[in-house]
Amino acid sequence: MVMRKKLILPVLFILFCAISHAQSLGWMMGTWKGTGGIIQIDDVSGGSFSGTKTSGINNHKITTAISGAFRGRGLYLEDGEVLRGEGQPTSQGYDCSACTPVTKIVIKQDSLVLVNSISNCDEKCNGETFFYRLLTEYDSATQRYLVDRFGRPSDIIGFRPRRPQEDIPVASNDNNEPLKNDVVPNAAINDAAEKEKRIKDSLDNIARIRQQQIKDSTLFAQQKKRDKEITDSLNLAKQKEQQRIQDLLDNVARIRQQQIADSILLAQKNKRQQEITDSLNLAKQKEQQRIQDSLDNVARIRQQQIADSIVLAQQKKREKEIADSLNLVQQKEQQRIQDSLDNVARIRQQQINDSTLLAQQKRRQQQIADSLAAVHKQQYADSLQQAALAKTVPPSAADSSSSGKALTTRTNVLLGTYHITSPDILIELFDNAEIDGDRVSVYHNDTLIVSNEMLDKKPITLNIHADTASREHEFVLVAENLGSIPPNSALMRITAGKQSYRLSVKTDMKTNARIVFYYDGK
Repeated sequence: MVMRKKLILPVLFILFCAISHAQSLGWMMGTWKGTGGIIQIDDVSGGSFSGTKTSGINNHKITTAISGAFRGRGLYLEDGEVLRGEGQPTSQGYDCSACTPVTKIVIKQDSLVLVNSISNCDEKCNGETFFYRLLTEYDSATQRYLVDRFGRPSDIIGFRPRRPQEDIPVASNDNNEPLKNDVVPNAAINDAAEKEKRIKDSLDNIARIRQQQIKDSTLFAQQKKRDKEITDSLNLAKQKEQQRIQDLLDNVARIRQQQIADSILLAQKNKRQQEITDSLNLAKQKEQQRIQDSLDNVARIRQQQIADSIVLAQQKKREKEIADSLNLVQQKEQQRIQDSLDNVARIRQQQINDSTLLAQQKRRQQQIADSLAAVHKQQYADSLQQAALAKTVPPSAADSSSSGKALTTRTNVLLGTYHITSPDILIELFDNAEIDGDRVSVYHNDTLIVSNEMLDKKPITLNIHADTASREHEFVLVAENLGSIPPNSALMRITAGKQSYRLSVKTDMKTNARIVFYYDGK
């Protein structure tokens, strides 16, 4: 039983506090008159209230929905949508919806004043608007409640209830209809009770005043400091919000500017890329056309060389090659023809007059034959090893007569003419890029020195000796097959003393590769 009573008491206390809180805003109901219009509070629910605000300049009136709430000791008031407007607007009306107002309620003499302040905003919006109600519109208990809540210490100490006006209904904290209907019959009883209560309150107030006077200055300073802190906090929050909005706008502007700059750069980059692509395509087309023209010219030059050789045998000289589009090739070919004529004359004179040199030449040929035999032996051993690793079936062996036939039936493409000063020439042949079973034969001055050998990472090595009796050395590389990846591609590395050359050679079953060396030494 005792436990049940202990539980009932807290429940009753909570209900009483809830009812008191719900009734505490009953004094907000009604009309608030002011300098900027009229506020009409029509509904109160818990700690919130709602109604309308009518404001106007000259003949122009606007009725706006409002709502508000008490949160702790603070009052928050917000404007809602415009319900109606009357008259014609004037140039004196301004939109202050972006401003943040500060609302508070204070006691001014015999009035309850609602102050709505705007600062740090547009100059036309900054200022204060006042709405008020007389304390005489409320009963004594409600007056005491309002003064204790919103009054200054001096207001609380010097409070004396104002007598309610007889022709104005008294607003009360109690919303029950029976109580409103009994106001007039119970007026006499209430007056007597009020007199006794005032006497008692006066005695109590005398004692409280003496103690309160000591604390008034402190409470007043604390209240003023608190009001200033709230105002400063609101101003700081407003400044931070305005700064945040300004920073956001600046960031948006910067991002937009960056996007525009990026778009311009991207367009310029795309345009430049297109110009580069067009230039490369044009250069590629010109290069292909030049190669094709070169091949055509080389084919014509080779035919002319055959005719020149026949004329040289009959008239002991070669006519000038026709190569209008390749001046450099023409000049080198003329030099080669002149050197060949000189070499033929010197060789004939040397063969008649110098038997010793002939003997040395025979010995040199024997050395070359021995070198070729050793090279062929090494190449044969390499071919056996490569045949075991080859992925493709090696082509059928062709005799020397078929390779020799390729010299006359295929077009010999001149890759280059080189002048060397070292008598020893080292030629190395590799498969260019992937090993795909390419096979080649090599002729030196129309003599077969490499027969149907397969190109590999290990080079095919050729050693040639040049002297004053044999200055011109012509090498022709003949493709014996196309391998598994056409065309037949070889990498030729040539070393003559300190001079070194690297050539990428591509041949097929219609063209051979031709390289010419001129020995300029003594």
